[in-house]
Amino acid sequence: MNSHGLKRLARSGTGLVAVAWSIAAAASACATEPSSTNAPASYGGGAAVGGSAAVGGSGGAGAVSGDSGTGGSGGSGGSAGGGSCPGPKSIPAESFTMCPDAIRCVDIPTSSTPDAGTEKVCVSARCIPGALVPDPNTLKQLPDCAEAGNKCVPDRFIEVNGQFLLKSCRSLMDAEGRCVPVSLPAVRAQAGRLPKADCAEDERCAPCFDPISGEETGACSAGCGPKGSEAPKVFPKCCTGRGTCVPLSIAGPIANAAPQDTCPGDDAGSDPWKCVPTTRAQNPDQKFPSCMASFAGLPAVPAGCVPDCIVTDAFQKGFLSQGTCGTGELCAPCVNPLDQTRTGACD
Repeated sequence: MNSHGLKRLARSGTGLVAVAWSIAAAASACATEPSSTNAPASYGGGAAVGGSAAVGGSGGAGAVSGDSGTGGSGGSGGSAGGGSCPGPKSIPAESFTMCPDAIRCVDIPTSSTPDAGTEKVCVSARCIPGALVPDPNTLKQLPDCAEAGNKCVPDRFIEVNGQFLLKSCRSLMDAEGRCVPVSLPAVRAQAGRLPKADCAEDERCAPCFDPISGEETGACSAGCGPKGSEAPKVFPKCCTGRGTCVPLSIAGPIANAAPQDTCPGDDAGSDPWKCVPTTRAQNPDQKFPSCMASFAGLPAVPAGCVPDCIVTDAFQKGFLSQGTCGTGELCAPCVNPLDQTRTGACD
C-alpha cells in the first residue's frame, strides 16, 4: 500500500481526541482549510472547559492495520451535551491557541501515481490543557504542544465538549466507515490511501474494521454516535496465505513488481488487484530482510529476501536461490544484473 501503512488510531475512553506534534507557532493559511465556527462567548460554568467536565466522549478511534492503538473503556464525558449527540457548541474553541501547522496540516498526494504532487490540507485544532483529557492512555497517545502539559485537539471536538458525532461514509472496498480529521496521527500517516468519500475536505474515511486483519479499528465507536452495523470486509489472501490482494492504487512502492497471483479482477484494468506480501500491505515502508545474492562467476551483490511467489518470471527464478533467507523466500538482487534496473527487492 502507499508510503505509510494503515495504522490504528489512539483508542481510549475520552474519544477521538488525538493529535499534536511540537512547536506552537502562529498559524498560517493552508491550501485547504475549513472555516471556523463562531462559538458562544462564555464557557458556561466558569471552569476552563465546560464547567467541571473534561473534553471527553465515548469509544475510541482507529484507521487500519499496522501498529495497534491503546484501548480504553468509557470516557469522562462533558456535561455540556445534555444527552444530545452531537453536543451543543458551548465552548469557544478560538479562545485557545491554534496548533502549529506542523501538527494540524497534512500533505496529501493528489493521486496514486508515484510522482504525484501533494496538497496541503489543514484541520482547525487548538492546544488545550492535557488535564482536560482525563484518560491516561489517551494522554500517552497525544503529542505535546509547546506549552508544558498541553495537547492539540480539533476545534469540532472542543466546541461540543467531546460529544462529537463522526459522519458515516464508505471506505476501502465500500466498507462502512467514519469521517476522521486528517491531522490525527494514524490518519495523517495514511491519508493518501484512505478515500475522501463524501467527507469534509480535512477528513478521510476510515473503515470500521481493518481490511487486512478484520479487527475493529475504533473509527466507528468514537464519539457519541451510533456504532458500526456492517460485517467486516477484508482483502483476500494470496501467495499461499503469505500475501494480501490489494488494489494497485494503494499497493505502494512494490506495486509494479507485484504479481496478480490468485487475486480477483482484471490485471490489465485501471486499478487491478496485486498480490503484496502481507507485511508490506500493513506497512509499505517496511523493507524485506537483507541478504547477499550470488551468481556463478560473479561477486555477491546486495539483495533482499522476497516471497518466492512474488518472482513470477521462470527465467529469473531459475537464477535465484534461498541463500540465508527463510523458507519460501528467495534472495533477489537489489539491481537486475542484466539491465541495471531496480528490482524492488530492496526498496
